[in-house]
Amino acid sequence: IDKKRGVALGGLGDIVFCDMPTPPDWYTTGPLEPRHDWTSSASQCEYVTGPVYSALRAKGTFGSHAATRELRLWHGSKRLDYRVTIDAGEGCGVFCIRFPLGMSKSVTAGIPFGAEPRDHLDQEPFRGESWVLGYPEGFQATRWADVSDGQRGYTFTCPPGMHTGYLFRRQEQALEFILLQLRPDPPGFWAQMDPSIKGGGHHEWRCALTPHEGGWQDAASYRDALETHVPLLAYHSTTEPTGASLPQDASFCEVSPKNVVLSSLRPIEASHTTWELRLYEATGRTADVAIRLPRTIGKVTETNFLGEPTATPAKITIHDKEIRFRIPPWKIVTLHVELKESD
Repeated sequence: IDKKRGVALGGLGDIVFCDMPTPPDWYTTGPLEPRHDWTSSASQCEYVTGPVYSALRAKGTFGSHAATRELRLWHGSKRLDYRVTIDAGEGCGVFCIRFPLGMSKSVTAGIPFGAEPRDHLDQEPFRGESWVLGYPEGFQATRWADVSDGQRGYTFTCPPGMHTGYLFRRQEQALEFILLQLRPDPPGFWAQMDPSIKGGGHHEWRCALTPHEGGWQDAASYRDALETHVPLLAYHSTTEPTGASLPQDASFCEVSPKNVVLSSLRPIEASHTTWELRLYEATGRTADVAIRLPRTIGKVTETNFLGEPTATPAKITIHDKEIRFRIPPWKIVTLHVELKESD
């Protein structure tokens, strides 16, 4: 239930199978119809409740195909995490994960270093090319897509590594993502195609849906997607410290405000006194950026992607361990930062 709107959203994250016409060659282009819902029952459901998360696991079938979907609700988080496995037989069509959201005012697609609207698909160039030919409601995006009405919305984070396959069925007000495409045995040379290329066998995915207040900019949907696609990795050192001591918690680099994203950071010399930072503005809003590092800063140079100083650099101020400058909407900024060795 969407309690804010008083709308029942049954079937959030259902797995469906859509038939496609048998193609003359190995390319399959649609249209996607009819749609088949999986067959499941209460006896095929399991749930677990714990101090960190609660989960509901359901099993179902589509004829000779089998699927398992687990929904995890993490305590203290609004995100709905989905884990999907499909054991596919032979056929011609696609498996989708489906979210009937009950809203269709605005659709936004995450792209590298920003976002783009997807509200007028019929006006986009190249709609007759590539996989879009058979998917009139399909669109391209990278890590995420958002459906909002201005006051609230939902952000879908696609499985890591899969950046195509989004569908928004405006009449049904449902967002879908194509998980797997099945191809039949093609004629001629392609008849030697390996079963894995045809889509059969065992497959696994992780994805998420996050409800939010306001628009995607205020909800920082791009950060929710980064949490899934670029997870934090923790390592424990077995080396004993030699003289130096560190606080219980510390950050090497802090960036604010939240609409500015640090996309990469690396040392560019062996002494680790000069670092390269690349940041971008992710929401189309001008921002006053503050970057804080753990050591006193000696010099900062704005560069291009090749590390060459820019002709018209931004006005950058340095105060002790902090860098400040103004970033325009959607701007990508690369900085070379020299830290003082005395620290």
